[in-house]
Amino acid sequence: MAIRTAELEALWARVRERYGSYLLVLPGEPSFICQPHECDAYCCRAFNVSVGTGEAERLRESSGLPASRFLESEDGEPIALPLAKPFVLGRSEGHCVFLDAELTCDQYEARPDPCRSYPHQVVFVDAASGRPAQPSPEA
Repeated sequence: MAIRTAELEALWARVRERYGSYLLVLPGEPSFICQPHECDAYCCRAFNVSVGTGEAERLRESSGLPASRFLESEDGEPIALPLAKPFVLGRSEGHCVFLDAELTCDQYEARPDPCRSYPHQVVFVDAASGRPAQPSPEA
């Protein structure tokens, strides 16, 4: 069931005070566009990026690399954490393994969801209680 814009705005009005540093961004509104020629790729240096199984597979297919080459690994095997997104994108020399010399992502089309939504964060809120909620597996 798709929630309409008015419903999202009404729900946001109920929880806005709790999330003072957040804004509600709806489809069709202005969004962030990466401009590597104007920055030093802070997002690729400062954060550890959690990825799910589907994202890891997408990156494996796109890059042609085994997962152990782009996920944090130990003894040649990707480390799986007990989280919804169990893997962490690998780092090399203090930045994401996919950051190239031109400060662009060499797997941009296959990049993980957190990279696609940066600098935005998704906060799931239970419509009935107005409290933060865990996303469903379908989210």
